[in-house]
Amino acid sequence: MTAHVTICPMDDYHARFMDEMHAHSTGSGGAAEPDDPLPTAMAERFYVAQCVKDETMAESIVRAKHAAPRDAIVVHFTGAFHSDYSQGTVERVRRRESSWNLVVIGAVPVPDPSAAPIAPETRIASFVIFTKQPSH
Repeated sequence: MTAHVTICPMDDYHARFMDEMHAHSTGSGGAAEPDDPLPTAMAERFYVAQCVKDETMAESIVRAKHAAPRDAIVVHFTGAFHSDYSQGTVERVRRRESSWNLVVIGAVPVPDPSAAPIAPETRIASFVIFTKQPSH
């Protein structure tokens, strides 16, 4: 039996996660002062949980592929944050199986998919699908 290790790198994924967590906390009405370490400490704990999710999904993907016929394709659906920019779960699969050809398909909601600006979204995934943004 192999040991399961959760790796939480302090990389671009971490920075993107922390930016997202801080963006959520400022709109909650309960944000602390900028020099208060509690929000950052809490966000760091959430990041560890995020890494555990990514590691678990990556391990499940690898196990599914190993259990499948040689020419099988494994399709995994996850929240965009776990796969955007080939970070998160994608990076953890790649760490386990560096020779695999991984393809990430991202969905980006926009007001008008037929007129969506492609250039800003090209780094998000191998392929980007523009979806109709819900009107509120």
